[in-house]
Amino acid sequence: MGMLGEGKVDDSVWVVKTHFPERVGHSKFQANKCIVVVRNPLDCMTSLFNMIATGSHSQSLSEEKL
Repeated sequence: MGMLGEGKVDDSVWVVKTHFPERVGHSKFQANKCIVVVRNPLDCMTSLFNMIATGSHSQSLSEEKL
């Protein structure tokens, strides 16, 4: 999606966001610790809908397009 630092998994970063195991095949990396963030599934459905509809992480459809 073109986000700054997207895809970096080397020693220059402290935290790596991943959607594993959903996105199998992306760059593998070693980790000693992990942070698990779980969202409310109802919020995720709205977020995913807007991301697919707009092709962006930061935009959403206007009310008249719904």
